[in-house]
Amino acid sequence: MDLLEIFKPLNPYLGWSSLVFYVLVVVFTQMKTMRIAAYGSIINDIFYGLSMGINGLAKVTINLAVACINTNRYARDFTHINKTAIHIITALAVLGVLGIAAYGIYSLYTDFSWAGVLLWSDAAITISALTVKNIRAYKWLMLLACFPAIPGYYMIGEWPMVIIKSIVGSISAYHLYYHMEEPAEKAEVTN
Repeated sequence: MDLLEIFKPLNPYLGWSSLVFYVLVVVFTQMKTMRIAAYGSIINDIFYGLSMGINGLAKVTINLAVACINTNRYARDFTHINKTAIHIITALAVLGVLGIAAYGIYSLYTDFSWAGVLLWSDAAITISALTVKNIRAYKWLMLLACFPAIPGYYMIGEWPMVIIKSIVGSISAYHLYYHMEEPAEKAEVTN
C-alpha cells in the first residue's frame, strides 16, 4: 500500500476541520495564541494534504514552510533559544521542504495533470508571499495564489479548500481595496 493511501479515509474529516482551524487562527487576536493555534492548523493540513494523495504534496509543502516560519518566529518572540540553534533547525527544515517539493514536482513531471500544475503554482505563490515583508505585496500575492488554487482544488474535488481559498481571496481583496490609502511605511511588516 502506498504511504499516501493510508490517510485517504480521513480526507473528509481533515478537509472540514481545516476550514474550522483556519477560521480559529483568523479569530484569535493575541500573537502567541494565534501561533499556537496555527500549529494545530498546520498539523491538520499536513495530514489533509497527505490524504489527497500526490496532488496534496503542494499543500504539504506550503504547510511545512509555514511551520518553519511559525516555529522560527515563535522561538524568536517567545523563547530564549540561541539564534544559532534556531538557524540550524530552520535550515534543516528548509532542506526537508525542498526535498518534498522536488519529489512532488518530479511526480508532476512523470504523471502530468493540470490540477497538479495549478496546485504547485499556488504553492509557489503562497510561499513567495510568506517571504515578503511588505504587507501590501503579501496581500497581492495571497490574492494571486487564489486564481490557480481554486480551480486546482475544484478539479480534484476538494471543496473545503475551494471555500478556504475563496475566503483568503476575499479577505485579501477587502484589505487591498479598503486599505489602499495606508502610507507605504505604515504597511511594512516589522522583523
